[in-house]
Amino acid sequence: MRMEKKYNLLDMILQKHEEHSSDWKKDDPVGSRKREIQQSDYDTYGRSDLLKEARELEEQKLIKVKWMGGRSDMEYVQYRLEQMPRIYEMTGRIPKLQRVRSEQAADLKLVEVYAAEAESSWLKAYYGELSAQIHRGKALKNLEKHGELLFQCLNALEKLEEPVFIRIFSSYALTGTKIRGSKVFKDQLQSRVSVLRKDITPWWTIP
Repeated sequence: MRMEKKYNLLDMILQKHEEHSSDWKKDDPVGSRKREIQQSDYDTYGRSDLLKEARELEEQKLIKVKWMGGRSDMEYVQYRLEQMPRIYEMTGRIPKLQRVRSEQAADLKLVEVYAAEAESSWLKAYYGELSAQIHRGKALKNLEKHGELLFQCLNALEKLEEPVFIRIFSSYALTGTKIRGSKVFKDQLQSRVSVLRKDITPWWTIP
């Protein structure tokens, strides 16, 4: 398989595009952007190597360079947002917008699975709000931090008909997972479950 040449300069451009701007959120961004070149960039990647890359990419009309000192230094590189698909292709990376949408689709599918099992109004409302957040493009912090373990606990909680010990509830709620022990539940999940179900007394008692 043919390997694409690695351009550190393109990685620097993508880092700014994905981490220091909102341009990546647009389907078809247009416009011109600049990436200033610092001494730290030369220290990291090597002056001669970066200068060589800049000349090659400029010849390919992928960037424009603000040269200094007779092309021995760069003030900045300028690039068009319309060229981002080509830049991603050359670096072998998947566009951030595509990655985020894929993650959102997976999150939505997971929420829908647990929402289908919900019976109580408070839990249905909770999953409904999560679905709305996903459609608005917001990240699900609870899912990022706790995974679907939180959903398992909430769905198990609404099925209880009487108070139980934490160690019994944690074993019941987390059946089929790699998580074991009431300590893990108490340390990682109990406080969040209590907050989400704050309108009633939690269905467990501390032994």
